[in-house]
Amino acid sequence: MIFVSLPLKNKIVRKIYHNGFYYCRSKCIYGTTYWVCDRAKQDNCRSRITTFDDKPKGGRPMTLLYVQAWLFTAGQRGKPKLVIENNSYFRTKGDSLRAYWSCSFYKSKKCRSKLVTHRGSHTVKYTHRPHTHPDEYSDTSSVTPLDADIDEFYIRDGKDCLA
Repeated sequence: MIFVSLPLKNKIVRKIYHNGFYYCRSKCIYGTTYWVCDRAKQDNCRSRITTFDDKPKGGRPMTLLYVQAWLFTAGQRGKPKLVIENNSYFRTKGDSLRAYWSCSFYKSKKCRSKLVTHRGSHTVKYTHRPHTHPDEYSDTSSVTPLDADIDEFYIRDGKDCLA
């Protein structure tokens, strides 16, 4: 299979040459390109080729941030919220090693900012960093601190088994 660029009037058309036939690009959807035989209309040819883009290495983009100390504040119902970079986060799920947090404005402002904390580490991993709203606090000094231990958040979600 050979990719070929052929001049056609005022533009260059990219085609695939395979087994003596040319194929024109039909459509591209999510990294998959569909090609049809260039004789499809004239000779009613139904031959097709599908190509796939190489997947990028690494997966989802992420950002790491080191924090000196954990800062918590009380939520509306008294539950602790984690304050990072002038925004607060509530715990959504977790296990014995990780705690997953979502922005407090997840529902009201449809903010998708999320982060992950790891037991024994002061590094925060943002899995989706941008906020859809201005900072919740102008400065972390305006936050009413709550005495909470980060290790309390590393518990498995779900019902405990009774034996």
